[in-house]
Amino acid sequence: MAAMFLQTLVSLLLLLFFHKKLAASGSANHEFIFNGFSGANLTLDGVASITSSGLLRITNATTQVKGHAFRPSPLRFRDQTTGKIFSFSTTFVFGFIPEFANLSGHGVVFLISPTKDFSG
Repeated sequence: MAAMFLQTLVSLLLLLFFHKKLAASGSANHEFIFNGFSGANLTLDGVASITSSGLLRITNATTQVKGHAFRPSPLRFRDQTTGKIFSFSTTFVFGFIPEFANLSGHGVVFLISPTKDFSG
């Protein structure tokens, strides 16, 4: 019971304070903020899920699992007309509370990938 409570607490802390913003400069300007994930239309993989209250849960209390969440549409980092590469910035706010003080907890990775398929 304590493990599930801590996992839920970690998820709540992670996602209540999770803020993601990406701003591309140049001729195209894309900004987005996820303020709850119920209507975000994310592509979910592995054990990732969106709770009934709109929180994004990447993992659960099971060991050795993973989850992914992707934007519904790709971001272009190059101006198709000029070939100029856009700069971008992103911000995340989250917290982790491991179940046991002497053991590591879950982690988060921000990545840019040309595909959503990590099977190979």
